[in-house]
Amino acid sequence: MFSTVVKFFRRIISAFVFLTASSERLRKADPQRFSRLSGAVMLLSIVWGLILVCLWELTSHITWLARPGPGLLDERLVSSVICGAAITFGVSYRSAAAFIETFSGNRRLLRWFALAVLAATVATILYYAFRLSNPDRSTHLSQRWIWLWPRALCRVLLVTPVWGAWSMVVLGQFHRPDELTDGPARCFAGTAGPLSAAICLALPLAGTLIFLNFLHPWKHFVPPAVAIATAIGGGTLIVRMHGRLCRQALLAGNFLTQLGFLAAYLIVK
Repeated sequence: MFSTVVKFFRRIISAFVFLTASSERLRKADPQRFSRLSGAVMLLSIVWGLILVCLWELTSHITWLARPGPGLLDERLVSSVICGAAITFGVSYRSAAAFIETFSGNRRLLRWFALAVLAATVATILYYAFRLSNPDRSTHLSQRWIWLWPRALCRVLLVTPVWGAWSMVVLGQFHRPDELTDGPARCFAGTAGPLSAAICLALPLAGTLIFLNFLHPWKHFVPPAVAIATAIGGGTLIVRMHGRLCRQALLAGNFLTQLGFLAAYLIVK
């Protein structure tokens, strides 16, 4: 039992390292530690989604309490900026940086400027995607259980990182590692089979369809469809730009999928 728990936490730590560590650190690590991490990456993304939800609610509440007067400080704007920065510079920082470097190269000043623009873009999407009320019937829960059904945008924030994680799993099904693929990416993609990709897809797909049930009957299919198309189509484009499947391509596809999902929700909401 104890060894199983230790193994579980080791996989979670390895997934965190794969997502957040620098390329230099990964080159020094044993590539085998990044094998069979599909489930760990998905679980870690769910935890990060929950943290984003808590961050939005916390900053919104603090801003509402601290504002000097009605309408003088917009808690929606503050929460959007904070969460936009967290999405870009938090757990997904390496993914955002890889996404930028794919198109602009590894120029440090340009990368930081582009990251700031990317954070502002995400914050803008969140600001305009915010809903003051949830018109779905599921909000008529007792006060004891209302925490299970947060406001609409918070539900979107919860599943967004999960779509990004799934994109990394599914991309390895269409582009197999070769002799030029770095060791960590080869082990990660090589041990994620079609069954793993299908099982992992069930998490964000089911969560999205349930959480977005307040949308028009056909509209709540659009964000997950865009996320799937972005993960496969956009990920394929990124892999071709890199010339091979690699960790940078997996990370860049992760952030692109998150961005596509958020943008799709903004369009149909």
